[in-house]
Amino acid sequence: YQDRQIFFGTMTELLCFLNELGFQKQSDQTDIEFLNGFLGSNLRVDEIEAFWKSSKNYTQLTHQLSTSANVTNIHTQERQSSYKISLFKQLQFCLRRTFQRSKGDKAYLIAQSISTVIQALVIGSLFYDMPLDTIGSFSRGSIIFFSLLFFAFVALAEVPSCFIQRPIVNKQNKLYFYHPSIETLSKIMNDIVFKFALDLVFSLILYFLSGLQRSGARFFTFLLFLFLSTENM
Repeated sequence: YQDRQIFFGTMTELLCFLNELGFQKQSDQTDIEFLNGFLGSNLRVDEIEAFWKSSKNYTQLTHQLSTSANVTNIHTQERQSSYKISLFKQLQFCLRRTFQRSKGDKAYLIAQSISTVIQALVIGSLFYDMPLDTIGSFSRGSIIFFSLLFFAFVALAEVPSCFIQRPIVNKQNKLYFYHPSIETLSKIMNDIVFKFALDLVFSLILYFLSGLQRSGARFFTFLLFLFLSTENM
């Protein structure tokens, strides 16, 4: 009231506080009418503020606020000091584990590599030695579209594995083993190596078999955009 705090609490506590100040609620008044009448009267704000700060409600409120602040600081300090190793060490351990996990799942790596080579051979054979004039322009657009679409489906097939690993990542986070962002970063770094190899093999077969322009600059441009789109999916 007038940039001064004269009370804080529930309606019941407020009515008791006003009764102690000498403001009595009439039996035919509602709570809103009583408060409007109280605020509309000539209040001595300094005296009410001093009475509020000397009341037991104010003492309890300040005690609760100080206790809550201390608990928050304790939890913040615990959270900051819970990870016993640095982020760089966490990245090293997670990266090593991610590579070992990929190495252990050899069946998936072999199947994905074989399917990539087969798809490149099939599509490259369908568009074999395209003409470089305007007749082959639609075919070249189809090849680029298929290249992006194929690796989009490859990325979509990896979604279930991310959900399977989520309980493990959450448990490690609760136990302060590794930060979730570090686990994600290690997976991205692992995917960069494997997916770049797949993109390179796929591009070498499809690009030259289909008869796209045989230029180093154009080939690496095709490979660059294919790799960037694969990493962003």
